[in-house]
Amino acid sequence: MTYVRAARKGNGNMVMAKRFGGYWRYDELEAHYKGTLKEAARVLSKKGVMVFKCQDIIHNHKMHCTHVNVINWAAGEFRIKDLFILPAKTRMAIPQQAGTKKKVQKHARIFHSYFLVLERL
Repeated sequence: MTYVRAARKGNGNMVMAKRFGGYWRYDELEAHYKGTLKEAARVLSKKGVMVFKCQDIIHNHKMHCTHVNVINWAAGEFRIKDLFILPAKTRMAIPQQAGTKKKVQKHARIFHSYFLVLERL
């Protein structure tokens, strides 16, 4: 899942929009993740384990530390048992400034995913 949606104006050509389903806004992704945690807490027995994959993102020029948010949203029902960071095998290109060969980058590129190992309390 990604926060980018292909049908959104201008997003249809974005690599992430072509590869994954998505949401219009970060709060939609947040609601999905919170719902997933709630359902996992309902179906897992005590000490049951869930692996939750997520990635930090930049949305509307704002950094969202999604892995930290998920850990906070899980508090009270889960404890973090372990954390794996998986770097991407390939990196997406940095956008080029129109009419020049100059590369433009406004934020640090996020080239990794988190696998949170959560244990049901």
